[in-house]
Amino acid sequence: MKVFLNDWQVQGYYPYEPILGNSVELGTHLMGITDFFPAEVPGCIHNDLQKIGLLPDPYYDLNSLACEWVSERWWNYQTTFIPKKEGRIELVLEGVDYIARIYLNSKPLCRHEGMFEPCVVDITDLVKYGEKNVLNVLLEDAPKEMGQIGYTDRTHTQKSRFNYKWDFSVKMVHLGIYKPVYLNCTKSAKISETHFKAIEPLKGVAE
Repeated sequence: MKVFLNDWQVQGYYPYEPILGNSVELGTHLMGITDFFPAEVPGCIHNDLQKIGLLPDPYYDLNSLACEWVSERWWNYQTTFIPKKEGRIELVLEGVDYIARIYLNSKPLCRHEGMFEPCVVDITDLVKYGEKNVLNVLLEDAPKEMGQIGYTDRTHTQKSRFNYKWDFSVKMVHLGIYKPVYLNCTKSAKISETHFKAIEPLKGVAE
């Protein structure tokens, strides 16, 4: 059974601030560049920022130039859920763009990289049953890559290059959780993957 996590909010930071915690100079907590605001998952951070008025319409005039800073920041997505103890629970993020540090109740679960590979983590023994659990997906700033002007064999990531400027588009590097996030609950064993292997027929056995 899949339990989709839909009630999300997000907060922006300068790079590394969320994992540093406190300012070295003042010792005070690093608060980020925005407060938490509603986020749409599946979606992207540009749309969320535009909805609250922090970005202009990027497809009008030269407004896209005012949006390029977004991919240079870190974005902390947060949601909560209350699980029931009914077998095993996997946390599944089908599509995260691009590098994510994932935390459950403030404890690190994993670091995931790649927008085309799902992130799957067994959290059966980590959740608090019958209580509110807090999930954070901290997206790092986008990797530095080339757009259409560059050579494909010189790219270093499995990330869509069209965001980095193409002949039919502006430069607006995507960041976000662009596919569903859900809890995959199973009461028994499951088959995670299968494969077929061709073998030669035994000698003397009729075809």
